[in-house]
Formats: sequence, C-alpha cells, structure tokens
Amino acid sequence: MDDTGAAPERNENGASGPANPIERRLVMRLLHYWRDKAEPNDMPARADIDIASMPEFAPYCWLARVGADEKDIAFETAGESFAIDNAHLLAGMKLAAAPAGTLIAHATAYAAKVVVSRVPMSFGGEFRHLDGRTLLYRSIILPLRGEGTDIGYLLGAANYRAAQE
Repeated sequence: MDDTGAAPERNENGASGPANPIERRLVMRLLHYWRDKAEPNDMPARADIDIASMPEFAPYCWLARVGADEKDIAFETAGESFAIDNAHLLAGMKLAAAPAGTLIAHATAYAAKVVVSRVPMSFGGEFRHLDGRTLLYRSIILPLRGEGTDIGYLLGAANYRAAQE
C-alpha cells in the first residue's frame, strides 16, 4: 500500500507499476498490432495488414505466402534488417530453402507449426551466423487469413544483436 492506503497498481505480469507500461520488445508490439487487427476468435486478413505503413515494424518483418500445405511457404518480402542474409534474394524462395546459419532461417524455422496451430508463436535464442558472429535474436510468426478462413500468409519479424564475446 502507498501513503493513501491504496494498493499499488499491478501491471499485466502482476508486478508493481503502471497498468500499461510501454512495451519495448518488437515481437510483443507486433503481436498487439496483430490482435488489434484480428477478427474476434480469428486472425486478421492479409488485406488488413499494410507493412509499408508500419515504419516501426517494416525493417524487421517478412511476409510469406502459404501454398497447398504447411511446408509450401514462400517469401514475398523481407525487411532491411535481413540484409545480413541478403534479403533481396529471398523473394520467391521457399522458407525451407533459407540458408542454414542465417537469421531468416532461425526466424522462420517454426513456420509450419504456426500454419498447423493457427496461432502466433514467438521464439528466440542465440546462434552462430554465417558471418562468424554469435547473434542473439527474438522472432515471431503471425498467421494471416487469405481467402475465406484459411491461412494464406505468414507475417514474421525478428530482431537481433551481436552477443558479447
């Protein structure tokens, strides 16, 4: 309790502090954006998402089209943060063909699980990049409706930093 006798505010994690602290994590901000665009009890449609109009997210995002099954997924675009992985070469490439040891390969590794489960998933960790640096990363993949109620696209994002060695 504070001096007024009122109990301190608790945030969504139960910790003392403001009820709505400013979220700094990219993946959580993008998840909140996705939820705001989502239909009740469903996911947002691809048409509801305009990556170019999201300057705070766009450099870290990738978009992929889902084909006939959960493993038939191909990149449409990838933001500037994936320049480390030659993002300009990704358009049209199958996610499964992303070179091992790249940020994009780690950030998309669980894409098929998102297609099957129909819910967003977030992962992170560390890995040795092709350029020799150890990178710490955090990523998220969000399903988007295509035509009707089927998943037609995946919106993903990842950010990273070099580990202290």
